[in-house]
Amino acid sequence: MYILSCAKHKNTRTILLLVSNFSRRVVLRFWAHDTPALWWDEGNNAYFAHQNFSNLVKMSRMTNDTDPPLHRLALRLWLGLLGDSAYNLRLLSVVCGVLTILLAFAWGEWLDGPASGLLAALLCAFSPLAIYYSREAKAYPFVTLFGALGLYVWSRYLFQADRRRPWLWVLYVICSVLALGSHYYAVFLIAAQGAWLVIGSLARSKSFGDRRDLWRWLLAQAATILIM
Repeated sequence: MYILSCAKHKNTRTILLLVSNFSRRVVLRFWAHDTPALWWDEGNNAYFAHQNFSNLVKMSRMTNDTDPPLHRLALRLWLGLLGDSAYNLRLLSVVCGVLTILLAFAWGEWLDGPASGLLAALLCAFSPLAIYYSREAKAYPFVTLFGALGLYVWSRYLFQADRRRPWLWVLYVICSVLALGSHYYAVFLIAAQGAWLVIGSLARSKSFGDRRDLWRWLLAQAATILIM
């Protein structure tokens, strides 16, 4: 509450201090992130990232690997653009982590103004787990980014009932595919969205619009499954 109060009253010194701390947390994600040696899971991802799609699926079956392939395919494209190195291998996670911070700001700003956006971004930037996983060549930051982006896009879609934008629905499907196609635990986020819509529809059973939103969401999940 103190942070919100200071930001709303345009306390320049406090805002500069917060922005300074925020910047340092962003730098922490980039700073010498290739220094620790790659460990087993990262090396496994590096190996799969050097395979084409058919070989990736084949080797996943042969090694009983349980991770879906989209993050590793994204790594393959990423390394193809930037070059093959441990630094670039982990850089995708760093970029996803920083973009998640910016998304947190956009979401907070949309819901309650710049002060809430700043607070949301700071909480995301200061999260020790977010910093840790942003420095590893694993799928977690990738899934977090697209899972959160999908939820944000879907929220924008729902709250624009008077002028629905079909491209938001399409973007939600794309985000769901990228999240679920990179880690199966993303299904829990999708299940939470469905529970939220079902509870809202039951609570306001007289509103046909709520039920129609539920059917649009179910159609989006069907499209996600078909694409995958």
